[in-house]
Amino acid sequence: MKTRLGILILLFASSLSHAMEASPLNGSWKQVASLGPGHDCDAITTRPCGWSSAARENEVQFSGLKFTRQVTGYADLKKQLPQWTKKVIGKFAISKPPGSDVSHLDIKFQSVYLIALSGKKSAVWNRIKFCGRRDWKVNIEQNVTGRVCDPLPMRVPGSTYYTSVALQDSKLYFAEDSNEKDGSSPTSRPTQPEMTNAWIQK
Repeated sequence: MKTRLGILILLFASSLSHAMEASPLNGSWKQVASLGPGHDCDAITTRPCGWSSAARENEVQFSGLKFTRQVTGYADLKKQLPQWTKKVIGKFAISKPPGSDVSHLDIKFQSVYLIALSGKKSAVWNRIKFCGRRDWKVNIEQNVTGRVCDPLPMRVPGSTYYTSVALQDSKLYFAEDSNEKDGSSPTSRPTQPEMTNAWIQK
């Protein structure tokens, strides 16, 4: 009985290891396009916006079954003065419908972290009580999972984002959200990769 149980455990571990290694997304990917300041601050005009930046960098990493997305905001267009970093962590599953060149990507979120990368940014975040906190310090990671970081709600643990991706010529393309296809459920999954917005493997 113990021998049979041991064999089953080994078979399961081998199968899981193979599944993790088989993901075509494994590795780190960086968005090619140079991002502007984003639209997070558009609705905030009468007070400082915690997300303010002149430029941003966007990276994602797939490792085994783990998903990490990191966005860094900079105070300058040359991206020499980092101001903040947001890190989103979760688990992912990928599958390809028969006969399709586009794969389904499901991301189940676990946690969200923010880091102030300058004294000026931490001071602003403390003054406006960003994400409901007044304990921001430079280079100290803070857990903001499920909080509202004005004006954006952070991901809630266990929530899932349903999207689609395509791999073509060693480049990764994510589907673009819309009002009807916002990724909040399998039926609202965006399915058209944004082929003008490539990500390259680092």
